[in-house]
Amino acid sequence: MQVLVTFCNTVAAPESSFALVDLATGYVRELPFGYHIADFGVTGLLRLPDSTLALTLPGTHRVLRLGPDLSITGQYVDPLIDDPHSLAARGDSLFLASTGKDAVLELRPAEGGFEKAGHFDLTSAGRDTLHVNSVCIHEGELLASVFGQDWRDHPVGTPLGAVISIERREVLTGGLRQPHTLVSHSGDLYILESLTGSVIRIHEDGATDVCVKHAGYLRGLTFFDGGALVGVSGGRRRSRGLGTLNVQTTHDPHRSGLLVYTPDWQLEEFHDLSWFGSEIYDVLLLEEETAPPTIEETLHAAKHRATQLQGTWEAPPEGPRPPGP
Repeated sequence: MQVLVTFCNTVAAPESSFALVDLATGYVRELPFGYHIADFGVTGLLRLPDSTLALTLPGTHRVLRLGPDLSITGQYVDPLIDDPHSLAARGDSLFLASTGKDAVLELRPAEGGFEKAGHFDLTSAGRDTLHVNSVCIHEGELLASVFGQDWRDHPVGTPLGAVISIERREVLTGGLRQPHTLVSHSGDLYILESLTGSVIRIHEDGATDVCVKHAGYLRGLTFFDGGALVGVSGGRRRSRGLGTLNVQTTHDPHRSGLLVYTPDWQLEEFHDLSWFGSEIYDVLLLEEETAPPTIEETLHAAKHRATQLQGTWEAPPEGPRPPGP
């Protein structure tokens, strides 16, 4: 099984922001996406109905379009795309979470990338007060997850997060702690409560239950026939959004990787990607046939590790370490 993985907050080495991982071997191929000086890695990743891919670059005002062979076929640049975090598709419309504008934009595929078709302002602030960070389509409805109004003004961990209906302007469920990665699967709706390391199922009446918990900061969820795949990262020592030291830490604050769960949420495998990038944002199963990564490509990727870690928001205090078990 091959998985596309995006890594965020990687400034110095764009090669270490987007990767193809073969779960059978653990080998990794770097996927260059082009580089602007303001890039902070890659966040949202989405397969479009025509088998092309779209991905968001949080440090810039752009979204890229990739062909089935993962080469760049176009991009769309717009000042309203401010710190984009997530993508969702419905029909021929692409919805983008413009986190820095408290907004969700509607785009449509066009020659050279995309074109704007509309937008939804969630507040009148024109800046990040809600931290809308994930969008998805569930039962035909456009939904988004947010950290909560003026979340920076509250103690870290205050349960202000919510899942909202964009078009109905209603809260589906609240009381969440830094939610990410809304996913609709087989009629059920899931959200990752990142701060507590929880995979949560949301019921139609807004009630929730925890499927599983794992130490670490969860972002990125996808399902497959044999279970589910979840991305996990270590907690930052300093909050990028707040600029303050984080007091909540995990068992290994710099460990990132892919958690493979069975259908009944038993942990089956952990694929450590700490050597490649310290913060995972999104994961997507690769459906198209492509040559699997090789050991030579993995060793080549490892050479960029020190540069990547030094470019993250906060590198490990002891400095970069060689890849290892």
